[in-house]
Amino acid sequence: MCTSCTESKKVFSVQITTAETVSNNMDLYKEIACRLFREKVISHINVGNNRTYVENSQNIFAFDLHLTNVHDIGKVTLENIESALDGVLLSFKGYEELKVTLS
Repeated sequence: MCTSCTESKKVFSVQITTAETVSNNMDLYKEIACRLFREKVISHINVGNNRTYVENSQNIFAFDLHLTNVHDIGKVTLENIESALDGVLLSFKGYEELKVTLS
């Protein structure tokens, strides 16, 4: 968890198994943000540290989510994030599996 004078942020790592190499996807980032805001999990999001690699012969697209809820930081939990993002990959062709972990 990062702490500044006015807010606390939790950092989560996202790993997505993809059929092809992906290095960036603004539509996916927008959909993730929409779901997290809609479920009132967060009040602020920052996406960073995009990376791609191959693991066990699978393409992995990964990035970090820096999440804040200035109203209730207790809502920024792995369980709430996983719940809000359930099914998020269904509309993205070639995106197969999503894993989120607390960094």
